Amino acid sequence: MQRFLFDRLCQPKLDAGNDSQCRLAFLRQSITDGLQQLVSNRAFFGRLKTTTTEVTSEPDSVLNFGISDIVSRSANFEHSNQIKEQIRKQIKLYEPRLHDPEINLIPTKDPLMPAIIQINGIIKAEELEVEFSWQPLVT
Repeated sequence: MQRFLFDRLCQPKLDAGNDSQCRLAFLRQSITDGLQQLVSNRAFFGRLKTTTTEVTSEPDSVLNFGISDIVSRSANFEHSNQIKEQIRKQIKLYEPRLHDPEINLIPTKDPLMPAIIQINGIIKAEELEVEFSWQPLVT
């Protein structure tokens, strides 16, 4: 199993083990960490268009790692398709180990956090194909 650069830099001596279940658990945790970083960071140049349902076509760059500030937009959910598409694009660029990502915005009654992001997909590693589901840590 190939580890991503960020994983190797943060934990250079970590061994995923020889057992396929250990490697899958390691891969699951690595993808979970990557998604947490992705939704926790704000894109430097990335912005949502306000008049269409398309995400701006800013150049792909590490400066665009993360998502736009969605707190003010997620309250009314009219921009939910934009938010979902932006997250999907970021996953395809920066977390390609998660296949067929499906993004859901689950409404809450909390005005400070009007929605929770849920990401589902498929992990394909070696000869395994397993379902994956994730929600960010809420503190």
